[in-house]
Formats: sequence, structure tokens, C-alpha cells
Amino acid sequence: DGTNKVSGTDVAKAKKPIRDIHENTVYGSWNQYYYDAHSHNYPSTTKNTSTHDQSQLISSIDLTARFRQNEWDNRIVLRDTQTMNFLGNNVDRNRLQAAYVEIQNKESDYLARIGRQNGNSGGVLGRFDGALFRYGFSPAYKLNFVAGTLDEYYIDYRRHFYGINLDIGPINEKWSGNAFFIEQSVGDLIDRRGVGGELRYFDSGKSIYSMVDYDTYFNRLNTAMLQGNWQTVDGTSYNMLMETRKSPILQLINSLSGLSPLTTPNQALRSGLTVSDLRSTAVNQTLDTSLFLIGATRQFTPRWQLGADIQASRVSGSTDASKGAIALAEKAALDNGTFLSDLDRRNLANSLAGGNTYTYHVQAVGLNTLFKDDTSVISASYVDAPTSTVQSLVLTNVMVPLEKWRLDSSIKLLRIESDPSSVQYVVGPTLRASYRLREKATIEAEVGLEVTNENNDDPANKGHTRTFRDFSFIGYRLDI
Repeated sequence: DGTNKVSGTDVAKAKKPIRDIHENTVYGSWNQYYYDAHSHNYPSTTKNTSTHDQSQLISSIDLTARFRQNEWDNRIVLRDTQTMNFLGNNVDRNRLQAAYVEIQNKESDYLARIGRQNGNSGGVLGRFDGALFRYGFSPAYKLNFVAGTLDEYYIDYRRHFYGINLDIGPINEKWSGNAFFIEQSVGDLIDRRGVGGELRYFDSGKSIYSMVDYDTYFNRLNTAMLQGNWQTVDGTSYNMLMETRKSPILQLINSLSGLSPLTTPNQALRSGLTVSDLRSTAVNQTLDTSLFLIGATRQFTPRWQLGADIQASRVSGSTDASKGAIALAEKAALDNGTFLSDLDRRNLANSLAGGNTYTYHVQAVGLNTLFKDDTSVISASYVDAPTSTVQSLVLTNVMVPLEKWRLDSSIKLLRIESDPSSVQYVVGPTLRASYRLREKATIEAEVGLEVTNENNDDPANKGHTRTFRDFSFIGYRLDI
């Protein structure tokens, strides 16, 4: 009849009437935990040693003030963590995780956020100081502008970025996604220029999530990922993950890990290198990782659930890139205040040796197993890597022996065989207890021990070594 017909899904839905709301609330939490750890090494050929690995008080605050006034929904958010170190080789530090003001108008459909915030989409690489503005020009399309400076520590440079991305959906109540462009610079040099997007699908028991990030400055794929979940009518859940990515994500500053003692790209240019040299070094210093995982979970009885998955992964890159990855892990441990043990370093080095790594994992979850209303988890895995094999068995139990009490116990058993001729046996029991003083106040403590016995037949380092590592924490949490 000449009339253009449009389906209901293509027509912007009428905006819901704004309710009469007058509400101001403040909520969040405050917690403090003291962590302590010691290591004692007893080698067969050299002198025994003992070290104090950790002694620190970590205090965290997480506060949100929310102000709702009809179509307005505004917030002030503060998240901060302070670490006081009591060992001579460590310094105190403060990490302001978030501190921003957010203004949102639901009738006009726009949002503005200014301050320190976390970027987890649109190509933004983590925490930054800056601004985000979002405008919805229809219920299914929202345009986002973002700009700021990445919040980083222990560096001699600052990285700035700007970007634009479009949120799409939901379409047909099942599809949604995002498309983005972002450019990041260090000084007056391009650090990264990314384009990509996300695609999501949700429908009664089925979900798919995919993401692509391509760098047009380096002309290389940074990340491609596809994840799917499917729950059948009989209650069986299947999951799948395929992923390939640069590690770390490809950026010009990756070149610095191979140019020590140079600490900024501009220093490298002044030393005689060219931008082309920095780009080539950045590519050479970046690892390629790939992962494929498939698994299933099924409720076999009212009390027991069984799951299993198989994972194949590969890490490839130059020797310099592997050294850089270990250096980044050391830096992350320093920044986060965590302890990287010799076992952690060795396992990381084994994972960077190249070749395929296969992991086979099964897990059983049971209710009312050892005690009334408890939950037990039995987890076993076998890892076949190019230079090592790892067999592990982990048993955990969560129980509520009395009102207000909760006990979490676990024990892990590991056997690690590494080339050329090293075998490690690890036993690690842990016990955690928490007690709810009142509705919004909880105290908890944990003690644990890790015993490692290593037999090494390598002529250059032959012998038996036994290591005891004890760790503990105690603290409290107040909810507001």
C-alpha cells in the first residue's frame, strides 16, 4: 500500500515515566588485614637460610554516596588501599583505585564521570585519571567519549589517550555489543592505536561473548577472543573459550624492557634509535599467547556436581620477550605488594619455554559431605608443559559449625617435574576462620603452611632441598 512498515524492534521504545524519587544513601566498607610470611630453606649442600617474606598492614576503604532525585542519579565514589610495610627492604605505599564524581540523567539519557576510574571496555587499558561522557541518542545506541592519563607506578613517563566507542543494544532483547577507536601516546609518540569491538548474545541458557582488538599503528592483531556457554534442559552446562592475544598488549613502551637502562622512548630517540627501531623492538619484546578450553558441568545427584575441562595453550616469542614477561611479573608483584616465590618464578619460566601446554582438570562439588550444611570441593589436574609436568590435588571444605562462625579449610598436593632432572613435592594446608561480630562487622584470620621437597639430579645443582613457608593474616571488615 506504499506505507513503509517498520518492525517493533526498530522503533525506539517510549521512555518510561520518571518516578518521584528523593533518596540519598552512603554505603561501602572498611577493612584492615595484617599479613605475615616466612621462608626457611634447608639445602643439602649449602647453608640453611631463613627470610621474612612479608610483614604488612593493608587498609582499604570503598565508599559510594548516591543521590537520587527523580530523573537524576548521581554518585561520588572513593576506593583506596594503603599498605604499610614493616620490612626494611620495602616501602609504604598508597593506591587510590577510584575517586570520581558521576552525574547521570535518565530522562535525557546521558552520563558524565570525572576523576580516577577504571576502564574495562572500549579499548581503555585499566585505571586512568580523566573523563568519560556517555549520551544515549536512542534506547539501543549510546555514544561514549573518553580521555585521560593512565595511572601507573614505577615509570618515568606518562601515557595519555582519547577514544570514542558506541554501545549497541540490546537488539531483539538478545544481542548487544560495542565498537571502539582509541589512540594512546607517550610523550609526542604514538604508543598504540586500537580499533575493535565486542559482541554479546544472551538467550535462555545460551550466551556468546566475543572481542577483537586490532592495532592499526603496528598493523597487528592484539586480541581475538570467543567465549560461549550453553545450559541444556537436563541441567548440563557446557563452556568453551578460544583466545589469541599479545602479552602484554602491543604498545611502543614494550620496547623499553629490551633497552635498559633507557626508561623513556624519548631517551631512546636521543640515544640514536629511530621510531622504526622502537616499533621493531616492541614487537620483538611482546609474547604471543593462545588458548583453547572446552568443559562441561553436570548435577549428577542432589548433593554432587561434577565438572571437567581440557585446555590447550601456547606461549611463543623471543628469549628477550620471555625475560621481559618475567620482569613484568616482578614489577606487578612489587606494585601489588604480593610475594613471588622461587616456585612461582620457576613455574612462570616453564610456561614461557615455548611449545604447547595441555591441562586436564576435573572437579567435584558436594553438599552435606563431612558436616551438616557444608560444601566440599575435590579438584584434580594434570599439566603437560614443554619443560615440566604438574600433578595437583586440592581438597577444600566450607562449614558453619556455629551461628556467626565460618571455617574454610583446604589442602593442596603438588608434584612438579621439571627439565632437566628436578622433581618437587609440595604439601600446603590452610585454615581460615571468620566470625560475624554483628550484622555489618566481621573478623577473620588465616594460617597456612607450604612444605616443598625438591630432588635435583642435575650435576650442576645436585642435591635435596626442603623449604618451609608459613603465611598468615588477621583482620576485620566493617560494612557501611
